[in-house]
Formats: sequence, C-alpha cells, structure tokens
Amino acid sequence: MTLIALEGLRFNAAIGHYQEEQVLKNTIMVDIYLEISDSTFHEEALESTINYEQVYFLVKEIMLLRMELLETVCNRIINTLNKTFPAINALKVRVGKLHPSIHGIIEKVYVQKEWVRE
Repeated sequence: MTLIALEGLRFNAAIGHYQEEQVLKNTIMVDIYLEISDSTFHEEALESTINYEQVYFLVKEIMLLRMELLETVCNRIINTLNKTFPAINALKVRVGKLHPSIHGIIEKVYVQKEWVRE
C-alpha cells in the first residue's frame, strides 16, 4: 500500500450553522490521507497514481458550496474523491474549523471520517 497525504489545505469558506458564519466565512483546514495499491504504480507515470494537484482543486470546488456541518464537508470530499479516483482503496478526511465562533476560546474543532473500499 502507498499512502498519499495532503495536509494543511486551507480555505476561507461559508461553512457553519450560524448566519454570521455563512456571511463572514470561516478558516477551514483539510487533511486528506489516500491509500492506493502499489501494483497500480509505474515509476515516473503520473497517470498510475493520484494527482494531488487534482485532489486540491476538487476540494477547492467543494469549499465554494455553502454547508452547515463539517460532517457534510467530509462526506462530499470522500464521495467526490472516491468517484474521481477508482484506484483509491481507503480514505481518511479531517476537516477543521479554526477559531470557531462559539462563546469561549477554542483553537479549532474538527470532524474526521474514514472510508474503506469493500
């Protein structure tokens, strides 16, 4: 198995339950961990692996959508990557909101979901 990780993707996105979060937006951090089989990889052949630039742009498109829950964001990322890259055997996605607008001091909150091909 080969692990491909994209960590620290950062977006300013309208994700949140409260009206001010939809208007002012939040800083969202995304970490993605993809597992692919070594048998599909051919040295120096980008088409035999996962193009992480394409992953970034797919996630960026998702972040343009208005959503209330981090769980929804995770699900959309997993579903999109799974459909786009059939070579993925497993995915772990963590979506965090930095300094969420709650009554208290908190650095970040995140949701993490995992998917494994059956």
